[in-house]
Amino acid sequence: MKLTVLFDVSPALAALLTREEAHAHRHFSILNQKLDTLMATVQEKLTLVQGQLDTITSAVDGITGDVASLKAQILALQNSLGQLTPEQEAAFDAVIATMTSLATRTAALDAETP
Repeated sequence: MKLTVLFDVSPALAALLTREEAHAHRHFSILNQKLDTLMATVQEKLTLVQGQLDTITSAVDGITGDVASLKAQILALQNSLGQLTPEQEAAFDAVIATMTSLATRTAALDAETP
């Protein structure tokens, strides 16, 4: 609603108010455009963050699967009777190597997490 309608003012004052309303409207339009740009940037960043979170989730799921596999291999080694065969010894060495790799990757992931 125009201010000139609310008050009984002279034509000169009415013209001044109309110019001020137009000026205010231009400023509002500029602010609105800046807000739209800001919100688009925020949405873009949120999309990037979600992509990284999806990557991290997938990596953690992979580690979880690796741990389950290691547990099964360790259980199989624990259940073997007597001396380890060369194949079992190789399997045990592989488990140790995988555990070492997982420990290193998990520590790196932990270091990257604030």
